Amino acid sequence: MDKEFFNGMNLAEDISEEDFQYIKDGWEKVQDALSKDEFIDKFNKFKEEYKDASFFSDKDFIDMVVNPFTGEETKDEPADTFDVGTPKTIAEVEPGRQGFSVIARVMSISNPKLFTSRKGEDGKLANMQIADNTGEVRLVLWTENIKHLKHISEGDIVEISDVDCKDGFRGGKEFSLRPRSLLRAIDETSENYPENIAEFPVYEENIISIADIVPDEKVSIIGRLIRVPTPHSYESNGKKGKVTSLEIQDKTGKIAYTLWNKDVKLIDSLDLKEGDIVKILNEQSRERNGEISLSHWDGRILKVEGDYDIPEYEENIIKIGNAQEISDVT
Repeated sequence: MDKEFFNGMNLAEDISEEDFQYIKDGWEKVQDALSKDEFIDKFNKFKEEYKDASFFSDKDFIDMVVNPFTGEETKDEPADTFDVGTPKTIAEVEPGRQGFSVIARVMSISNPKLFTSRKGEDGKLANMQIADNTGEVRLVLWTENIKHLKHISEGDIVEISDVDCKDGFRGGKEFSLRPRSLLRAIDETSENYPENIAEFPVYEENIISIADIVPDEKVSIIGRLIRVPTPHSYESNGKKGKVTSLEIQDKTGKIAYTLWNKDVKLIDSLDLKEGDIVKILNEQSRERNGEISLSHWDGRILKVEGDYDIPEYEENIIKIGNAQEISDVT
């Protein structure tokens, strides 16, 4: 059985022998239930549905075809209306499970990130950490799902339909939405609100002062942007990228907040300017050369308004001839 046998199947041009063997093994598992044309058609439909999801491989698409015939549930077409059915708990779902529903609390949300698929198409993804009384897991939202973030905040109880579980990008497992998956916040008036909500983790924003930040922790702060430098280019291991470090101040001190590569576009998309008050949620603190800083990854930065005890912004303009290696220069 060679590649010509699967003529018409949208396989990766550089598919490895190991992955192609996985395709053949998958076909052998379902050949009594599907014709070859049906097998190929289902594979191609899943690959088209997830064309913006660059982390999926041909092996993942084969799992989507095969698992419903080997004991796993699936839905080829997500419903247009919200029907959670019988929700699963986070702990009971294993990689390979598809088309299930879950109810959980939102523990963190990332800013949407830009990516380029293997076909050169641009897309977006965002990560959400969700938890119930059995565990916690990363939920990945793709281009078509980003719209749901407008109506979701940290701490919300959410119900989510048509979720897939796969091996995590960093190990373990993660949940992933389909293009037509649905996600919404619910409250005590919803018939699906968990009766055991008291057993769910409680979300605490826990804003701290900049002076209280210690290395290697997830932290949240509110401060004023006092410096928004122009991103500069760098090259590492033959790859080019961009980086910039915003400077944020509260009444206790200052800290750098670093944006890498495509995340530097957050400056424009959020219209970040010097003098803005921002809230930074669930970002990682690191220490280097005695300096503690924050790096943007799975947390997020938001512009906020309100009466905060933060120093006023003072623009410091000096003549170019007097500018040396000093900070706070505009």
